[in-house]
Amino acid sequence: MSKQKSYNPGIDDLTEDDLAVARKAAKAKLARQVVEQEMGLSDSDIPVRKGPMPMPSEEMVQVTIDLAPYADRIRLDYDAPYMQGKTYTVGLRKAQVLNEQMARTWGHQAEIEGKDPEFYLKNRFKNTAIHANTSARVSL
Repeated sequence: MSKQKSYNPGIDDLTEDDLAVARKAAKAKLARQVVEQEMGLSDSDIPVRKGPMPMPSEEMVQVTIDLAPYADRIRLDYDAPYMQGKTYTVGLRKAQVLNEQMARTWGHQAEIEGKDPEFYLKNRFKNTAIHANTSARVSL
């Protein structure tokens, strides 16, 4: 016995162009609803994802948190804290943000000690780079 595809009146009659327009409109409507909920303008129960949208093909890298003495963690507004001295596997975009935040703590440390703003950055980060599937702090 062969199973026949069921016919859905209306949907099956749409062209690919019509479906593309409908998908685009649905995405725009959902985006508006999410923004309204985030701004407190809606009582909707739509779950809101904080932070950047996931990218399935994004490369994962390891980042070891290395902060100036006055800081013990990096807290991004949509994540758990990244603690000093620990190594985390994160997407490449998040690794870039974490590295920028680490560099800013060392720049601030140099500033409050009256040293050249690049003092710690030259000594600490000159031989490092982000490499996929390896440590974010790799000697060159």
